[in-house]
Amino acid sequence: TLDRSSAASDVYKRQKANSRPGSKEKMQLLYIKGAALFSLERREEAHSTLEEVLSGRPTLNRKMSIASLYASYGYIEDALSIAEDVYTSLREGGLHGRALAESPKVQDVESFIKMYSVSWKNGKN
Repeated sequence: TLDRSSAASDVYKRQKANSRPGSKEKMQLLYIKGAALFSLERREEAHSTLEEVLSGRPTLNRKMSIASLYASYGYIEDALSIAEDVYTSLREGGLHGRALAESPKVQDVESFIKMYSVSWKNGKN
């Protein structure tokens, strides 16, 4: 009974964290939801869900993941805007510890921007 009580308490704590606005747990769940909605062809709902994740101060790596999802589903302009924001943050520096270790490489972000800039320009012509 003590183990059940402890397990129930742990579940309650996780549920509480998952519902707290802006919590890391809630943002993770929203990211997964947005990705799933894209795969279900519910693009507008997916886009708005991921916009909520972006408003919650995501890591640079998470931002690039969202940019990749946007680009994959045709939101090239949004993807480029996010990637350019990440690029600027990387170039400005000031990242330390975990934030630095988990950040995308500048060269990778540059490649993403170059590739999708060409794609977007060709699509607009």
